[in-house]
Amino acid sequence: MSRVVSVMLLAALAACGTARPAFDEARARAHIDMLAGTIGSRPTGSPANVRARLYIVAELQRYGFTVRVQETRAVDPQQGVTAPVANIIASRDGERPDAIALTSHYDSVPEAAGALDTALGVATCLEAARVLVEQPMRHSLFVIITDGEELGLLGARVAVTDPEIARRVRAFLNFDGTGAAGPMLLFETGPGWGAPLDAWARGAAAPEGASYSTEIYRRLPNDTDFTAFRTLGASGLNFAPVDDSYAYHTDRDVPARVQAGTLAHGIVNAISTVRTLDATDITATPEVPTYFDLASLGMMRGVVYGPGLSTAIALAAFLLAGIAWLLLTRDVWRAGGVAGIVLTALWSVLTVAAAFGSMVVAVSALRAARPELTPWYAAPQGFFAFLALSGVFAVWAVGRVAAAVPERGRPWRHPAATWWVTLPVWIALAIMMQRTAPAAAYLATIPLLAAAVLTLAARRRARLLRVASAAVLVVAGFFWIADTLRLLGFLVPMLGWLPRIAEVWLYPAVITATGLMVVPPAFAALAGLAPRWASPARVGLVIAALAGVTGVSAYLAPAYTADRPERRAARYVQDDEKGEAWWEVGRLEPELGIVGAGPEGARWLRVTDAPAASVRLARLNQPIVFRTPSARLEPRAPADVRATFTREPVRSVMEITIVAHENLSARIVLPRDLMPTESTLPGQVSAGQWATTFVSPPASGLTVKLMFDRWPTVTPPPVHVIVTTLGLPGGTGRLRLPAWLPQETATWRARSVFVVRPKF
Repeated sequence: MSRVVSVMLLAALAACGTARPAFDEARARAHIDMLAGTIGSRPTGSPANVRARLYIVAELQRYGFTVRVQETRAVDPQQGVTAPVANIIASRDGERPDAIALTSHYDSVPEAAGALDTALGVATCLEAARVLVEQPMRHSLFVIITDGEELGLLGARVAVTDPEIARRVRAFLNFDGTGAAGPMLLFETGPGWGAPLDAWARGAAAPEGASYSTEIYRRLPNDTDFTAFRTLGASGLNFAPVDDSYAYHTDRDVPARVQAGTLAHGIVNAISTVRTLDATDITATPEVPTYFDLASLGMMRGVVYGPGLSTAIALAAFLLAGIAWLLLTRDVWRAGGVAGIVLTALWSVLTVAAAFGSMVVAVSALRAARPELTPWYAAPQGFFAFLALSGVFAVWAVGRVAAAVPERGRPWRHPAATWWVTLPVWIALAIMMQRTAPAAAYLATIPLLAAAVLTLAARRRARLLRVASAAVLVVAGFFWIADTLRLLGFLVPMLGWLPRIAEVWLYPAVITATGLMVVPPAFAALAGLAPRWASPARVGLVIAALAGVTGVSAYLAPAYTADRPERRAARYVQDDEKGEAWWEVGRLEPELGIVGAGPEGARWLRVTDAPAASVRLARLNQPIVFRTPSARLEPRAPADVRATFTREPVRSVMEITIVAHENLSARIVLPRDLMPTESTLPGQVSAGQWATTFVSPPASGLTVKLMFDRWPTVTPPPVHVIVTTLGLPGGTGRLRLPAWLPQETATWRARSVFVVRPKF
């Protein structure tokens, strides 16, 4: 709540023209309404994409920017994908030629109106740019709004080759997003550590973000334009909201979804960060930084330091924690001898195993009781509370068992014993993170250092050690509790759009990791204390009751809602060469889940492969897929495909012409082991087959020329073209969905795929 209040206060100050340059939230909201509301979905090459571009250009020109459009064919040679893109490049000269850039993208996926991905980012750039040019700047200001981001960063790949951008841009702020709510988090920086990060930490109005997110993000399959822009050598900051990511890349991604506080937070931070950066010299080092905000302490400031200090903190933590552990070993030895050491360790391992195991059982039980594999999708908060309370109850139960065994079999219940067990675990965790995820290592090294110092200072007196443990709990809680809650809330929708069915151990593992950091200092602070009002039986009863209530709540909660729908996929495949067709439906759940039987004559089977078409197709990207054969429903593909083939003395030449009747993609696939020596479009080889893809061919037609040194004896050439378009046969509405696909609590990625042979 304090974060929202802070953002609203900043917005109010800005609106009054005090303390910060004024920004107009209503104006920024109007940009989102225009791009994602009036214009709507705007995939690359579509008429809506053109309308969005004209709107953005007009706005930037109105603010006094010099604007040009970089139109070209962009290529991803690794994927063999080509598409026409049109990047918007706006500049306003300052006292210096070196420039700071605000960047985002204006295209969207076909399913979504693209409010949070990323009309929000465009609106942030536009409104921040409007405010920034009202006062003179030392550095020049660029606004770069790219096209083709959803096709593999195609627009940004081209933008960085622009001579003026390459020569002048020295720092940039990129805005993207998967979420519609919460703060605009800084989740990636680089290359290296430079002035932009320092400007964010000390100059942003409400900095929020932490470097641990970089370690998580780089292990995900997603990417943003930031990756392309960092090749400039400029130092950049990558921002995005992640709360409420349920609408990402779905038809629920509409303007009303974007929260006002998120928009205001992005704009005010963009303005204040650029202003601070403009007052400094833009420099960068190759070092990997550690950074985090102090927002949960009510302080509008960030902390930044480099690998030198990070290593120093880690070494000090390891050394002092090692010394503390050796001294605690002596204390435990004196209190209980070898048996005391062994029993304390065994009971601790049993406690952690019981907590983790109980949460795994809770997940399995909920899945067994419900027909869905992800029954917590729409309401995960109760589910996470149920898991946490299940783990806490298991810890209580182990404690009661320990109290019931004979005295010689009990662990030593003392704060020193808790820290004797905990410090080696924290040391191991800190070493692992320092080696494998250095930008996130602070999450372990700083609490470890605090525990080591305070334990050394207070270990001789139980009461003082309890107070010290409470202080360590505050430190560990600051770094772990809020971020874990945000991470858990993000994981649920993220696994939906990856797509992936969560293993029963995944969420318990995340909660256990946090528990290992916050529960031990809590235990140490309470060790040996037994107030009358909190007898063990009463505590256990309360925990069990709370676990029961949250468990029932998780069981009764709807798995999916209209606001948080299940992500599904549907595909119609028509192979004109074989004269066959298929329907496919994919989802996260084990049941088919359609209205009635679906298309006429459907015979659905659960499958794990792709349809047996005359050319290899990718499997439908869903964990569980159903398929049925179908009659051919379309008289022809939505594109005319013709070809010519000429044998020459030295080589053979084939030209394939594709005339599209709507916005689509076309993929040319050659027979296995046949490779062109030259091609007018770049190709990719997969499983021995060469293929090239063109997204959004022009209405006038696309001609692809292929040259070969050899050719098989079979004629005509055995070449296939895979034409893919939005929607399904018999479908209605913008997404062209048939009535037998439920839409109230489901959102669809629907495509029609046509396999055709060119006419020679």
